[in-house]
Amino acid sequence: MVSAAGKILLNDAEVTLAALKQGLTQLKQADPELAVVVRGASEVDYQNVISVLDVIQQLEITKVGLATETTTVP
Repeated sequence: MVSAAGKILLNDAEVTLAALKQGLTQLKQADPELAVVVRGASEVDYQNVISVLDVIQQLEITKVGLATETTTVP
């Protein structure tokens, strides 16, 4: 998850990009077929999402889903 404030969360724990890479590396070692869903808040600066996607690409994680939070307009 990338919050509107740009915070990166891995399994609900706030992490830096370096810690994200380390955490995903460990998860991929445990499960080489690791699937990841990247969720961005509707107000997020998408450069932060791209940074997360770059880490995922560097680790050659190929099962990636993207999810967004939607806002409703009355």
